[in-house]
Amino acid sequence: MGLSFRRSAGLLGTLALLASLTGKSAPVPASAASGVPTFGNPTISGIQGTGFEQDLRLDRSGRVYSSAPGSLSSTISYINRSLDGGQTFKWVAGAVQPFGKPISCVGGGDSELATDTANNLYFADLTLANMSTARSGDQGRTFAFSCTGVPATPVDRPWLATDGNPTSGGSITMAYDLVPNVVGLPDPTCQTSNRLVLDRSPVVDATLPGVQYGPTQIINQPCNEGIMGNDEVFTANGVHRAFVVHDNQNLDSILMGRCDLVPFTASPTGYANCQDVVVTHFPGFITGANFPTMAIDRAGNIFIVWEQAPFDATSGLVTGDTLLFYSVSKDQGNTWTPPRQLPTPGLHNNVFAWPAAGDAGRVDVAWYGTKAIAPNPSHGPDSVRGDWSLFLAQSLNFTSSTPTWTTPVLASEQCSP
Repeated sequence: MGLSFRRSAGLLGTLALLASLTGKSAPVPASAASGVPTFGNPTISGIQGTGFEQDLRLDRSGRVYSSAPGSLSSTISYINRSLDGGQTFKWVAGAVQPFGKPISCVGGGDSELATDTANNLYFADLTLANMSTARSGDQGRTFAFSCTGVPATPVDRPWLATDGNPTSGGSITMAYDLVPNVVGLPDPTCQTSNRLVLDRSPVVDATLPGVQYGPTQIINQPCNEGIMGNDEVFTANGVHRAFVVHDNQNLDSILMGRCDLVPFTASPTGYANCQDVVVTHFPGFITGANFPTMAIDRAGNIFIVWEQAPFDATSGLVTGDTLLFYSVSKDQGNTWTPPRQLPTPGLHNNVFAWPAAGDAGRVDVAWYGTKAIAPNPSHGPDSVRGDWSLFLAQSLNFTSSTPTWTTPVLASEQCSP
């Protein structure tokens, strides 16, 4: 669920090309060409519903899955599948006609997909009261599911990250928010502010992997959670770690949460050695238009990107362009480089940035951008009156002290002045 400047995902509607560029598990090819990326015609992947906050995963066999919430009032989130590399999409076979509902639980708030090393498909659907969760071992034909997948309420915005095969010795981590202050009452002590948590599956008895999660591991201190971005799992030197990037309640800091994955016999939550490191703090500015997002390359280097704009706290208004900034960690999130602006020449407002990393130092970042300028002071990108388009920039050396980026590549319709 969301607020206008923070998460106005309905701003541009569904573009399947965005998912194909920035999908939550889509890798940059190991032999990425040195030339500037080029794109063909975009493909429509949604066939029903409003299609905001689209999600995408690829499995090891090249099947492409996409999901998008319809709405809480519809109780439906949709799952579409492509068997031809993203050229055409259809509902998964388990979607009930004529509505397209993949499982019988309530949903429609936020949706999320994941795939594992055995090509199992995982699904989470937000109800606010809980998460409807599911796993399919036959590419979406049938699902094992739970209508109360997590041991907490009320909740918001699920993200999934697999570690191996959760049905055979691996696990899956769900990051989400506990939202105790759902009515938005003032709370200067932050005791009822959002709490970022991780839940792991399968639990100690190994039943219902990817269907039943918990118990919860709290990550942030009070005031240090606005809304989290995606989570990822990476293994280095035999240590399995879950990472999740997020901002703070005042929207002027970016933080990285991290926990080691350990046996439930060693920790009641399945996590240990948790930390929450401040990546950067920018008083006088505000992050927004989307959650911060992250990717980890094959060498374990972490890349995070966020939106940032000058902000007048007295008026509560944005006073300038919304630009993209990023930071890099080469030591598993212990330390971070000073933020750099991702170059977007000619574009004044940039939103919904999403990275996809490949070989060491290689990353693509896709986002929506516009040449239009908001009538500042304003509500930021929500106040823009102009055309938006999908862009991508690529760096083949983002870990360098002097990283280079391609000029933004237009990946969809023309961005008008």
